[in-house]
Amino acid sequence: MKHLPLKRVEYCIADPGANVSIDFENRKLSLAGDIEFVPIKVNATIHPGFSAGLTGSGDELVFSLEGIMEDSHYINSCSGLLVLDNMTNGYGLEDREWHATLYLYDHLIDGREIKLRMTMYGLSANAELN
Repeated sequence: MKHLPLKRVEYCIADPGANVSIDFENRKLSLAGDIEFVPIKVNATIHPGFSAGLTGSGDELVFSLEGIMEDSHYINSCSGLLVLDNMTNGYGLEDREWHATLYLYDHLIDGREIKLRMTMYGLSANAELN
């Protein structure tokens, strides 16, 4: 069975009105949209991930992020985590549901953080996270 690497994932999230692009091949993450009624853009580098048994299943990957968060008034550095985890829907490995959770923190504006949880439906059991 051949495994296919996960290279790029793009999301359009209606609420909060954001577009997210995760490019594993080029190690880039971008986000643009209205977060809490403020237009925000983020461009970040994805650093190599590691497996973390956060739930005991061993099916979590954690990537650190470093980049720039900007709105109409400020351009600040930011950092965060991208966590990929999976669950089965009770029907076996073919029905794994992967989630990408994005945590971003502004370095200069206290309390500015972004947390988004995105589901990758229908990811084949033949896919491999790289």
